[in-house]
Order: sequence, then structure tokens, then C-alpha cells
Amino acid sequence: MKSVLMKSLHVAFMLVLFGQLGVLGAEAERPTALPDPTTIKPTMYCTGFAFAEGPAIDREGNLYVVNYREWGTIGKITPEGAASILVNLRKALPADGDKLPSCNGLKIDDDGNLIGAETGTSQIVRISKD
Repeated sequence: MKSVLMKSLHVAFMLVLFGQLGVLGAEAERPTALPDPTTIKPTMYCTGFAFAEGPAIDREGNLYVVNYREWGTIGKITPEGAASILVNLRKALPADGDKLPSCNGLKIDDDGNLIGAETGTSQIVRISKD
């Protein structure tokens, strides 16, 4: 009888302990509060997009965006605001019949390469950081 009581107390203690750890972990993971919306002032960063989508930012602060200046391109905008076409997919990739290469989603991988969801020929493309 005594061992059953000890096991019950041990289980109860463990439940309380893990419950408290869970609460502490939940508190530590709370996101930072958003700023007051009235204090946010948008500013113009770059213009001239054919249909901008799929933005991605690398470790150096460069912004990459799909359809910069014309459809089928990926543009690069530096933190200083200098903008250029990084790659014209319609010249770099073969067309699949009447489907022209173009991306609509970008991501920077752990090695700094640009990964794109290419929609014209339904493939994933990788553009080397070099």
C-alpha cells in the first residue's frame, strides 16, 4: 500500500513539474508584440515591376523579386536601392511549347542560393549565389 501511494505521489509530482516546464516554455516562446499601427509609415522602396511577387531577402539585405521590369525576370534590389535584373528566365531556360518560363515564389537557401518556383515549365530552379 505504501509503494502505491509513493508511486502516485511521484506521478503527481512529475505531472506538476512537466506542467510547469510547459508553462515556462510557452512564456519563453511568446512572439514580440507588434508596433502600434499608427506609428508605421510606409516608404517607397522601388518601382517598375511588371507584376511583383515572390519576394526574398538574403543575409546581406538584398531583395529579390519576380517580374522586375518585365515578365519572366528576377530582379535584385540592394539595401542602397540599386536595382537590376539578376536573370531573365525566358533567355536562361527553354520554353515548353507555348509555356514561357517565369517564377512566382522565391526563397534563399542555407547556402545563399536563390530557389524559385518556376511556373511556365513546372520546375524548381536554383540560381547560384555566384
